[in-house]
Amino acid sequence: MEWWESRLVNGEHCMRADETRGFWEEKLTENQRILAMLDSGQFKAGDGSVIDTQMLAEVRTCALRRVAECAARIAARRA
Repeated sequence: MEWWESRLVNGEHCMRADETRGFWEEKLTENQRILAMLDSGQFKAGDGSVIDTQMLAEVRTCALRRVAECAARIAARRA
């Protein structure tokens, strides 16, 4: 099977282990970038407007949770 072909198991698409690891590594990087933007004060709404303090705190909480989840999934794949 070539890398671009998806596998079907019980009618569902499955990702190969390296694709799954790559997915979680990409999500980890995205969320680390969000945290870096928050730390530097560069995180803004899509239209460029400033986001209130409560929303920034919620975004930080979500990003921290996602970083932890991604790191755990990557570690589990290596084990």
